[in-house]
Amino acid sequence: MKTITVTVYKFNELSELSKQNALEKLSDINVMNDWHEEIYNNAEKIGVFISDFDLNKYQCNASLEDDVNVICDKILFVHNKQPDELKAIAERYLKQHNELIETHYRPTTVEDATEIDFAKYDAAADQLETDFVGEIERHYLQRLEKEYKRRTSIHAVIDTIYANDYDFTEDGNLYSNL
Repeated sequence: MKTITVTVYKFNELSELSKQNALEKLSDINVMNDWHEEIYNNAEKIGVFISDFDLNKYQCNASLEDDVNVICDKILFVHNKQPDELKAIAERYLKQHNELIETHYRPTTVEDATEIDFAKYDAAADQLETDFVGEIERHYLQRLEKEYKRRTSIHAVIDTIYANDYDFTEDGNLYSNL
């Protein structure tokens, strides 16, 4: 039989250099597992499905479960109490969509009524929808980035270290007795 004795330290007992080492090694501890799920679930409540994202490429891919107008109504219902970016995006889309309808479907004269160009309206409506989805993707990408930065901040990592009562070796490596 062999007995090995290891001295472990709490974070506040480490030297400054060892604390820095511990913080570097644990910098991603709060984003190892489904840290983004709350944001995904929040998006799903309004009918937006985030399929994936990449903060390094600044990319987010999302799809809508319903017509854009229905999604806007859900956003306005869920976010009705306070002004926020999603509400502004929905209001802007609805305003632009109504202007598009006014321009293409509400002729001012009888002669204009025979000149409705459905292809032009469809193209403009498709572009408006594409722009809306792009704004939604940018909104959620910004939320994901902000949450990632919050979770990987030094303060958040230190909070996790103390909350989990981690032990460290003298050089700042996380001690595991397994």
